[in-house]
Amino acid sequence: MEQPGQRRDGLGWGTLDRAGVVAAALQIARTDGLGGLTIRRVAEALGASRMALYRHVHDKQELLDLVADEISAQSADLPVDETAAWDVRLQAIATSLRTHLSANPAFAEFMVVHSAHGPGGVRMAELITRAIAATGLPPDRVAHHCLVFADVVLGRIHRELNGDPTAAARNARLLDAAQHVPEAQYVRRYDAQLRQVHPEAVFTAEVTMVVEAIRTEVTAAGAG
Repeated sequence: MEQPGQRRDGLGWGTLDRAGVVAAALQIARTDGLGGLTIRRVAEALGASRMALYRHVHDKQELLDLVADEISAQSADLPVDETAAWDVRLQAIATSLRTHLSANPAFAEFMVVHSAHGPGGVRMAELITRAIAATGLPPDRVAHHCLVFADVVLGRIHRELNGDPTAAARNARLLDAAQHVPEAQYVRRYDAQLRQVHPEAVFTAEVTMVVEAIRTEVTAAGAG
């Protein structure tokens, strides 16, 4: 018999909210990927009916947008504040994005293609733009570096999760083959070192290159 204050779908009245829906969707995407993320699956995970969920999200696309925005919001919670130097802030942003997208690999490509455009995504864009604007560069150069930074950071994370050209496993066959090619003397010479390059080192190097490119321009312009 249905108890007072209890819905037939198993949840007490008023207990289902958008934050709970997003949290459940995030967990399903982590374990089953985007293909396994459906309104039905989220409803089942919450012990709710699909109709109950439709009071909080209109369709799967909105659900995906909400989850992507939540990842951006989490990434925007940085360990440094806005009084830190611009380069420190950019390094923190890059590291935070990598941490949260690596924990949610199903959304790496989604966010590269579609972006997160809710409050979390806007907050992340604001953090990047504000940090680069602190260099004192003119607006067109700030905009340029914002997009280069986003491209390098998100692109590198996406490659790490979906086919990294620097991964040891990917390059092992090439390096093994080079052992039998007389002309590949330099590849053989650096074989051990090539096998030991870690994706995190590549990520750090690429972010550093962006930061140093900005710093060089700042110095040349006498800004900052």
